[in-house]
Amino acid sequence: MVSFSLEIIKELPKLISYFVPGALFIVISQFICSKKNTTYEYFIFKSLIISYLMILISNGVFTVLNLESVEFLDADIFTKIFPIIISIISSYLLSIFYMSLQYESFLKFLKINRTIHDSFWTDVLDCKHGTYITVYLKEEKLKITGIVKRHEEKEDNNYLSLAKYEIYDCEGKIIKECTTDDRRILVNTRDIFMCELIYNPESKKMANEKR
Repeated sequence: MVSFSLEIIKELPKLISYFVPGALFIVISQFICSKKNTTYEYFIFKSLIISYLMILISNGVFTVLNLESVEFLDADIFTKIFPIIISIISSYLLSIFYMSLQYESFLKFLKINRTIHDSFWTDVLDCKHGTYITVYLKEEKLKITGIVKRHEEKEDNNYLSLAKYEIYDCEGKIIKECTTDDRRILVNTRDIFMCELIYNPESKKMANEKR
């Protein structure tokens, strides 16, 4: 038993090298894309597969560039560190591309009409240029208008942060009004039964929708 434990400890650096790159890739991509990790059932398996691919790429780079001839470069260290570097960079770049309008356009070019986001609001809101929205609340029978500045998803709830908002009652009278940009009102999207969106002329959402 002791000898087996010592053998495991001896091989631990190699085991870590086949796990860490893939684990970093998954964690970084989930963070950037705001993906919920609902289960860890296949996390280790996915990490091992991705790590193996990163190690293959690292070995390929080492061979193609003939880095063996570089005196100060240790091959063993390179094959352990470089996959981690590749994993971090590739995860960041792929995640940014995945979240971009260019990726949506690419899918539409391939005739793949599906959303790439977990939340519907991420697809329709343009927080960069601002989206003017009118929401109608179910229970309170109120109408709220404003400019969407931020969209946040917390657990099972989605919240819209509105600036320069106006709150109307069921008769159309203004209950509260904020014309400055230093205040926000949060609206839980679960309370909305209908909404109207007006995009900024510079928004690429409508242009991308027409493709």
